[in-house]
Amino acid sequence: MPKTEFKTIRQKTENLLSQSEGSEVDFKEEVGGVESEDLVAFANSPDGGFLLIGVSETENNQGQQRGRVVGCDVSDGAKQRVLGQAQDCTPTVPIDICVENTNATPFLRVDIPTGTDRPYCTNGGRYKIRGDGRTRALYPTELLNLFVEEQANRFRERFESAASGIESSMEDLRLKVSSKIERLLLELNSQFDDTREMSEELESLRKKITKAVDEIFQSAREAAHLSESANAFAEEAHVDASEAKRSADETKEHIDQLSSKLKGKLSGIGSRVDLLDRKLDSIMDATNSEDPTEDWEKERIREAAESHFPLITATLQTVADSPTELENMIEEEYREYADRMNQRIQIEDDFEDVVGLEEAKRWAMDE
Repeated sequence: MPKTEFKTIRQKTENLLSQSEGSEVDFKEEVGGVESEDLVAFANSPDGGFLLIGVSETENNQGQQRGRVVGCDVSDGAKQRVLGQAQDCTPTVPIDICVENTNATPFLRVDIPTGTDRPYCTNGGRYKIRGDGRTRALYPTELLNLFVEEQANRFRERFESAASGIESSMEDLRLKVSSKIERLLLELNSQFDDTREMSEELESLRKKITKAVDEIFQSAREAAHLSESANAFAEEAHVDASEAKRSADETKEHIDQLSSKLKGKLSGIGSRVDLLDRKLDSIMDATNSEDPTEDWEKERIREAAESHFPLITATLQTVADSPTELENMIEEEYREYADRMNQRIQIEDDFEDVVGLEEAKRWAMDE
């Protein structure tokens, strides 16, 4: 587990204390002064930021603003309050809390990276960002740009994943079909050596099937190319903030056109697959392939859970009075985390079917 307490002040924190409050750092004298919108603001910012709790703003001899350590409550309860503010955001803002200067006047440093699920908001629906040395509301064009950028990224990731899966599946299918056809040709040639016409028909059929599979494979590549075109167009949507609304409308129209083209491509793929089914019923029964997208989504869910439970356990261990209480707290966190994930995941199975309670406990305890 990462270290969470330091006897002195780390160099990075010294650098933050030597600055005035700005886009990178905000000073809070008490834990009670931390609000969820402070965390949302840094999570929505391009580079994230830091909260120094137990630090006030003062002036040095040159009249420059900088931070002065006054100390604060660094108990487990104080950390838990800050974590609670992060969990009150939608979606939850990821943060890291550590105690510094324990040999003198201890205070808290909260690291808030830029979020991967922007835009973030408070439970009250307030969208904030850090700018001009303060926390302010997101302007409509900025909020629109964040939505467009996030949706474009998600579209690109999902489409690239799907296109990669189709390409891999088509290649496997082509190899399996070609192998099966070769075996069939060998068997048929041995049985019908005197029937040249039959052999020619089989060879022609093999070429047609190979051509059909290659066309399906090419269609998958074209679909991936369309995905790149859609992503490039989406990135252009927020180049000029003053034209964000018009660009968003054009993006939607262009994506609709791309979707129409994709439907046509997929319809053609379906027709070719139907043709293969009619000509090679016995072969297709032997080469069934499953779409790997759901398996990849399950793996992503497992990786996220495997990272989540050790992190939350680091905090729970500081407030649990016994191993039994810690285990009960981990089980409660598992249920709450499962409820949140079941509202977000896009697969047929529930989160509990993908990650079991006992497995989550093992990750939590680093077993």
